Amino acid sequence: MLNIIMVNKNLVKKGVIMKKSFFTILLIFFSFYLLSCSSVKENIKVGKLPKKGIIVVYPFENFSQTPYAGVKAASLTKGILLSKGFKVVDGYIFDGENIKLKSIKNFDYKLTGKVIEWRYKTGIDGEPAVSLYIQIKNKNGHLIWSATGSKSQWGHKSVSLTAQELIDELVSKSK
Repeated sequence: MLNIIMVNKNLVKKGVIMKKSFFTILLIFFSFYLLSCSSVKENIKVGKLPKKGIIVVYPFENFSQTPYAGVKAASLTKGILLSKGFKVVDGYIFDGENIKLKSIKNFDYKLTGKVIEWRYKTGIDGEPAVSLYIQIKNKNGHLIWSATGSKSQWGHKSVSLTAQELIDELVSKSK
């Protein structure tokens, strides 16, 4: 009978230690979560976005190691501009493998860009990281608007969502 009581006391002590360890780990986890949710850096250089006129969107140059990141960034940019009331058309056809530029004559502005980073950072959490440069020029090639931005977030978000949020922030701050 004494042996059983001794065993139960040891189990109770181990349970208390395990609870303390669990709460300590939980506290550390939430501290990291709150401190490292996301970071954004953006620069908007020239003018306002042109509300009137047709903007032709071309695929962005892809300097990242992610295939088709330029097409993805251009598609997200087009969608965000459309949702904000801009008149936007594709300047390219993408069939899943090949990009073919369209010959569009009736337009007012040309939107192009560069994808510098489009990836998940290495490590345990695999944080998404995106860096973009976007520019709009008129028919004569004069720069009307440009913006550069970088954003990284906590690991539970996707690269595309991170890019979408970054593009939306760049466009929203340019009104």
